[in-house]
Amino acid sequence: MPTPENPKGEEVERKYTPVSSVRNNGTVDFVIKIYRKNVHPRFPEGGIMTQYLESLEAGQSLLMRGPLGQLEYHGFGKFLIKKQILQKKKIGMVAGGTGITPCYQVLQAALNGDDGTTLSLIFGNRTVEDILLRDELDQFKSNYETRFNLHYTVDVQPTIPWTHSVGFVTADLIKSQLPAPSDDTIILYCGPPPFEEMMKKHLAGLGYNDDMVFKF
Repeated sequence: MPTPENPKGEEVERKYTPVSSVRNNGTVDFVIKIYRKNVHPRFPEGGIMTQYLESLEAGQSLLMRGPLGQLEYHGFGKFLIKKQILQKKKIGMVAGGTGITPCYQVLQAALNGDDGTTLSLIFGNRTVEDILLRDELDQFKSNYETRFNLHYTVDVQPTIPWTHSVGFVTADLIKSQLPAPSDDTIILYCGPPPFEEMMKKHLAGLGYNDDMVFKF
């Protein structure tokens, strides 16, 4: 594909998490946010790959490979992480922006029937309008109210009635919304690199050890 450095084209690779169920055969769905030019001052060219994907028409093709990753959820609280089996009852998740997609896959797998786990999610975004998969997440909350705790936080104060948080994901917010450190708890997190660094620091400070934490 053409890039600013090489207008004639070069190979560009990005990782995306499917949001369709693994039970679907023959098709796969992705949620991909388009990062456009001249929107963010730090990234004046926007997202090279996402803008290219938006430009494609039905019938055009891409090369894909996978699946990749180091986490598998086998149901009933059983995780295979880096070839190690972990058994958990409480699943906490923290997502920033497009980092919601791997968390969404875990939600789909764990909430498909009663597998004995409880789940909690903190989802941070810049604005309310930026919240990806909000309808689907709210539906999960409605359907599984006793098993799934959902909490949003946004950087910009909403102009609509808002019962969730405003501001960054803090250690206090994690402490109030996610399960406390214990042998039967796991915390999963995903987001932009600065977000992930901050979550790593918060979780360590709250007493979660390595067997309780996984970064997608």
